[in-house]
Amino acid sequence: MNRINYQLRQILFKITYRKKEYVMYIISFYLGLLLPAFCLANIRSVDQVIHFTTFENMDRAVQIDWFSDDFLDMKIEGAKNVSVSGYYEEDFAEWGHQYVPVKGIDECYMYPFPKIKGRMFKNYELKEGKKICLLNQKYAEKYSYKEGDLVSIHNTDFEIIGFVKDKIYPGILIPYSAMKEVYQSGNGIQFTGMILAGSREDKENIIQKATETILDKDPNAEVIEIKDGEELYEMSQATKVKWRALRGAVAVVSILFFLLNEGIVLMEKVKKEQQLFYRSLFWCFLYDSVGLYTEQLTEIVIRLFGKLFFVVKKVIANAERHLHS
Repeated sequence: MNRINYQLRQILFKITYRKKEYVMYIISFYLGLLLPAFCLANIRSVDQVIHFTTFENMDRAVQIDWFSDDFLDMKIEGAKNVSVSGYYEEDFAEWGHQYVPVKGIDECYMYPFPKIKGRMFKNYELKEGKKICLLNQKYAEKYSYKEGDLVSIHNTDFEIIGFVKDKIYPGILIPYSAMKEVYQSGNGIQFTGMILAGSREDKENIIQKATETILDKDPNAEVIEIKDGEELYEMSQATKVKWRALRGAVAVVSILFFLLNEGIVLMEKVKKEQQLFYRSLFWCFLYDSVGLYTEQLTEIVIRLFGKLFFVVKKVIANAERHLHS
């Protein structure tokens, strides 16, 4: 026990005496280790976001966002494809009055979906407005939902047919037709219309017609924003370039921290090697010094023993003479 206490005191003394070196070592080690992991995780998240927020022929698309109390079946003359989705923050009393995003999508939804545990909506289910839903995985794990369970959305039961793991869809996905039936009107839904024009030249005309259609249906509707699909795509690509540049910068910083970490370790090794070298030098010097004087010391001892022997012999001879006399 005393030996353990002694070792612990030695370690604490060493850390206290050289705390700056240890702090630098810990900082450089963990930053050099965690920065690349953080960078890779964020790069993957950005790549996923870009993948799920872009689609084919996006340069010919127009996105319109608006608030309204009325649901709209948008039909635009000259549009190749039209998709309308609704978004609402629902208060879930059974989840502790937590506000969860509910999104309704139709059969023309253009964005790609992530991997789903279970199954995806079928086109006829989206058209007919079946009371089914896709639940985000985090809510399923937190409240112990499984496939086939019912979840109450705005006082209506929806059957869970699958689970979405991606952060792009953080709440619950339901058919747009079912959302229209459940929420009806007066709830202030945020709508998004994605309109695919036949050509780039038709987009201006499409925007005007879409805006007129919305305001004709609901004069009190508030158009939030109109975005060109080409602009959205370019923004996503610019984001990717920025994150790649950031990834490169983080890689450089990680290398610097790695070199700093290795430098601290090497300095420690050099100090230990110097200590060993000086100790070895001392013992070699001592050994050589002893070796140089060993022969002389031996000769002196032999001479002393010789003189002592001569003195003793002389004393014995004198004693014998006295006895005979």
